[in-house]
Amino acid sequence: MPANFSGKWVSGASEGWGKFLGKFGVPVEKFPTDIQVTEEIAQSGDAINIKTSNNKDDKVKEVTINVGQNFKDTIGGGKELEFTTAWQGDKLVMTGIDGKGSMARELSGGNMIVTFTHEGVVAKSTYNKA
Repeated sequence: MPANFSGKWVSGASEGWGKFLGKFGVPVEKFPTDIQVTEEIAQSGDAINIKTSNNKDDKVKEVTINVGQNFKDTIGGGKELEFTTAWQGDKLVMTGIDGKGSMARELSGGNMIVTFTHEGVVAKSTYNKA
């Protein structure tokens, strides 16, 4: 059964982001080490709406993922990526249509763990429920 990610989540521990963003040409110095990301998620079945904000600016990014359909997103540096989306057990898995990367979102021990992989480089963020 798919996990329900609904709620407000605040980033805690993270690892591997400098090297990961470097794969996309984003300079490490443009990624603040003290950034705190908040995700407000509303989920109804396979429709997942995510509002993302952070403590560095007033921008709010809102996306809706319909699991089972392709999803396009823009990452830091303005690069647009397209993913297939699927449930794998209780994980939401998004795989790049170019075959070079993926993202998995899962719940573990009351936390939400988001893991990104691209060409062998892994970045992970752990979110705490607010």
